[in-house]
Amino acid sequence: MMFGMLYDMSHLQRYLKDSLHLNELAIAAADIGMSCWLVGGALRDLFLGRPVTDIDIAAPEDPSPLARRWAKSQGGHWFWLDKERLQSRVLLRSGKLPLTFDFAPLRAPSIDRDLQLRDFSINAFALALVAPLSEQPLLDPLQGLKDLQNGILRQCSSQSLLDDPLRILKGIRHCTALDLAIEKETTECMKKYAHLLSRSAGERKRTELGRILAAEDPIRGLSLLDKYDLLEGLLCSSKVSIAGSSWLEEWPQNAADLDAWTQRLPDLFAQTFDEVFTRKSLYLITKILRSSGAVNVASCLRERIRFSRQSVTIIDRLVSFCPDTMLSLDLLPDSKRARALWLHGLGKAPIDQLLYFAIFEQPGRIPADRISAVIADYTGLLTAGRIPALLSGSEIKRLLPELNDKQIGTLQAMINQAEMTGEISSVKDAKDYLLAENSIDKI
Repeated sequence: MMFGMLYDMSHLQRYLKDSLHLNELAIAAADIGMSCWLVGGALRDLFLGRPVTDIDIAAPEDPSPLARRWAKSQGGHWFWLDKERLQSRVLLRSGKLPLTFDFAPLRAPSIDRDLQLRDFSINAFALALVAPLSEQPLLDPLQGLKDLQNGILRQCSSQSLLDDPLRILKGIRHCTALDLAIEKETTECMKKYAHLLSRSAGERKRTELGRILAAEDPIRGLSLLDKYDLLEGLLCSSKVSIAGSSWLEEWPQNAADLDAWTQRLPDLFAQTFDEVFTRKSLYLITKILRSSGAVNVASCLRERIRFSRQSVTIIDRLVSFCPDTMLSLDLLPDSKRARALWLHGLGKAPIDQLLYFAIFEQPGRIPADRISAVIADYTGLLTAGRIPALLSGSEIKRLLPELNDKQIGTLQAMINQAEMTGEISSVKDAKDYLLAENSIDKI
């Protein structure tokens, strides 16, 4: 799909008229005699009628005094992003949406030259923050609107990607989200400088990867990463490849099943990891790694793209888990505690193991209602990271005072197992079970 006539200047005009924050920022800038411009991707998204929550403001000098003063007037929170470079941020709210305003000095003596130093033409726009905002002309020295209309991603200059190789990932993210084609010279520079991406900070690479995977069609972004030989480095496996992978045929159904489970368990699938990753994106990474036979990638993911411990735990556990362990769910008695104990017994990331099995390994093998019930039983009983024992250690000690702590722990594990097989289902059953095991030699 090419955008053609999809961009519309009227979206921008309406936003500029309605935005009290920006209009009051323009007044605040005029009060202290400072020139400021609204720049970059926010303008692009406004042309396309997309929601805007991140706004960049540029000024020819240090804009932080203006940012602090304006933040206070708006009831916002100001803080430094990079004090040495005089870059700061203001956090506001607009209804339920958070708004982020980043302030920075121009990178060049003039706004036109600053725009030429940016990454891609579709981000190289500027609009002066002078009231009335809606009457200010758009600065578009690199014809970004024309590229946007033609569905083209074009670097601002031959130095753009060399100046910051992370822009390669950012460009792939734009192509994935906006369905853009990469212009020839930009393609050549991406190939030429792809190896330099290893120098970029892991956290920045992680964020861009997460945004690529969050797109409506993440496979397009993954294919581009593969094309530029970036996927192996990001996912820490030389075996990873997208081209010709058999699992691609399964992905449309996987994606449909993911959407269905997202509707079924909205709170669970709304959870984010490392700010921009969702369960859907972590499962997609797992699918790629499992299909390629990759193993032992946990430490590399932590070091290379700075995944959090929680994200690495989920991916690592899903890459190595055995689907056959899920089938024992069929043998459980009809007991909330039995189901919760079984799921807890799967070890790390148990809910994710069950969902990954249901979505990717054997869809439909276990009824969706049963899976939902198991997860509800588990989360309902989970306390401080564990399922409380049917009998506490002190209760067992009262029944069998001669036992030490290790023996008590062994008995609790035996009780849990007996619950999962249906041998016991109540506190009385558990006590009777213990009294039957009244010889230490049996433990």
